[in-house]
Amino acid sequence: MKMQFTFFSGIVMLLLIMITNPSTSGIPIDTNEHYIRIIEIGHFNDDAALDTLIGVAEENLNFKPRFIYWGNDTNSTIPDSLKLDYLEINYPDNWIKEIISSNSDYLNNDTIMDVGLFMSGLFVDPTILVGDSLRDTVLNVIIFGQRGLDTLSSIQISEISSFQVVPYLAMHMRYGHELINPLYRGLRETVSYEFNTVELDIEDTSETPPPIIATNVEYNDSLSSVKFYPNPVHDIASLEINGLAVGAYTFIIYDELASIALKELIQISSSNLYKRQFNLKQLPSGKYYLFIEGNNRKVGPIQFVIIK
Repeated sequence: MKMQFTFFSGIVMLLLIMITNPSTSGIPIDTNEHYIRIIEIGHFNDDAALDTLIGVAEENLNFKPRFIYWGNDTNSTIPDSLKLDYLEINYPDNWIKEIISSNSDYLNNDTIMDVGLFMSGLFVDPTILVGDSLRDTVLNVIIFGQRGLDTLSSIQISEISSFQVVPYLAMHMRYGHELINPLYRGLRETVSYEFNTVELDIEDTSETPPPIIATNVEYNDSLSSVKFYPNPVHDIASLEINGLAVGAYTFIIYDELASIALKELIQISSSNLYKRQFNLKQLPSGKYYLFIEGNNRKVGPIQFVIIK
């Protein structure tokens, strides 16, 4: 099963509350967390009661999952004495300018909801003594819904190993296996992926992560270059392509409303150099986005401006 998404963006907002006095919210948020919302209501463990995934945000309104409040199933096979009211999800405290996207969905082959997290940010590298010590970092993880998750007080995201079964089942998502078919999709200026559902038996504690599976879509900026000039352009623009495989491609220009402004088929007969001019006289002034698609490749967006 494959799901297409852009960094787990498919979350439905059910509730948004501005916290003016955190002590009255009943949820143990940090002092820099000002907003609360319900991200998902579903089953995150194996009992019959619905659970609630709570997200919090700072002033930037970048919501991240922080708590799972557990429903009370009196028929659960886990004794009440072992169960807690909620699970707290904690993030790396040495990251700055972090961006966190999430998705709560069925990410493996069972009927319990899972939590996927895409995280990027900067951290200070203590080994760098001269110059800029800030380093980019990315971490993509899955916390699987599972039996006994309601007996844990907290999860430290930074402590999740590449694949672990204790004290809870979780794993890093891997490019080329869980994350496949990297492409620029729509008008976004970042690459998005399709998610390949994890075939995993959470009851088998001897389980090892599935092997890497190669994808048939190649993405490497070094393999090709596309130039579209001048920018800004008045009427005539030139297209130059190097490194794309021989074959048929679609040349597409989108306007700022994501409507197709111009679409033409082009035939590349040599991977060394393709050159062509396009007459854009019929297009009004504004910002536009160019994509080249075909042969399991999608190059773009190339942003340009038309000035009349």
